[in-house]
Amino acid sequence: MSTSIAPDATQAADPTLAEAFGELANAIVEGEEDSEQETTSPAPSDSPAPAPAEEPKAAPPAPEAPKPDAATQPTEEAKPDAPAPDAPKEPTPAELLATQQPLTYVVDGATRTFDGAFVIPGRGAIIPNEVLPRLQDRLNQADRLVAQNESLYQTAQEYQKLGGRDGITEMMTQRALLDKVGALLINTLNNPDVLMRLATDPREREQLLRDVNLTAREAQYTAQNEFREQFARDATAHQTVIDQQQVAHTAINNAVALLATQHVPGMTPEDIAAVRTNALAVANAIVHPANPEEARIAGVQPGEMVINSPVILQWLTERHQMRQALQASAQAQAKLQAENAARLAAAAPTPAAAPAAARPVVAKPAPPAPKKLDDMSYGELTRAMRSGRIFDLIPDPDESDE
Repeated sequence: MSTSIAPDATQAADPTLAEAFGELANAIVEGEEDSEQETTSPAPSDSPAPAPAEEPKAAPPAPEAPKPDAATQPTEEAKPDAPAPDAPKEPTPAELLATQQPLTYVVDGATRTFDGAFVIPGRGAIIPNEVLPRLQDRLNQADRLVAQNESLYQTAQEYQKLGGRDGITEMMTQRALLDKVGALLINTLNNPDVLMRLATDPREREQLLRDVNLTAREAQYTAQNEFREQFARDATAHQTVIDQQQVAHTAINNAVALLATQHVPGMTPEDIAAVRTNALAVANAIVHPANPEEARIAGVQPGEMVINSPVILQWLTERHQMRQALQASAQAQAKLQAENAARLAAAAPTPAAAPAAARPVVAKPAPPAPKKLDDMSYGELTRAMRSGRIFDLIPDPDESDE
């Protein structure tokens, strides 16, 4: 009979891989702790080990200093103690007038001066009323000449595309040459007798060539002279028109200022400038050749340029009357508004004034009775003697006897 041995229940089971690694880690940690204790333990000595001293108590932390507020700290840019810079002093009108300089401008590199006008450096210009018409006239001429120059520039560009004056002269010369020579050849070809002589007689052919060359030279010479004369006439006419326009504009400006001063006093500079602008817009109608009647009245030759002064005077008068009517209407309106405001103020009930409160009567205390000599101190006696009141305080001997 076989017997079986039961396994020992107390025998531990084989460790797992996780348990083995855990035991290895614990052994390594215990070994490191033992080595640290050996290195830190003191060497053995025969003398008894001193008693361990008490550990010093840690000092309480010092209180933190309050941090300064950044908003209250003065910066380098703005220090409270630094004085504020003084504001620049504004110059007086007399000081400004002392620095005035003539109004200058540059034309083709040359400096010119406009008489009567001045400039204050850094401030502006001073234009008196008597100088303003001349300045306006100069500006008007400048704007007009700028517009004319732009038109002339476009014309010159087209002119240059054709070769300029020499190119146009050559073109007109060739055209005249072809016209003359072509007409000669056409007349020759249309004449059978001449054609027969040309075919049979060499002298006729030579004569024809001489006639063609002579006709060509005459045509070139005539065409060149005509072009030069026409060019000179056009340039003169254009310059005459420019001169007449400048004279007309200057005459209109002067006439408006003179008529306004002599016949319509009290006009504002704005109204005079408006009339001048309207007159310059129709300068060709204001300045025109004089007819016999106008020439007789003005004392000039018929055909000379005269100014239609009655029209300018009528414009000035109408403008002045319109300004006066506007001012009268504004004054009447202001007066009416003031009267209406006064009526409304008079019709509005006025609140009754509250009675004034009675002021309390304060009784003044009676002055204290003067002290007698026997009751006064040394200081009071001294003051009474210095002021002379001592005589009032001495009793009358007669009253004392009674």
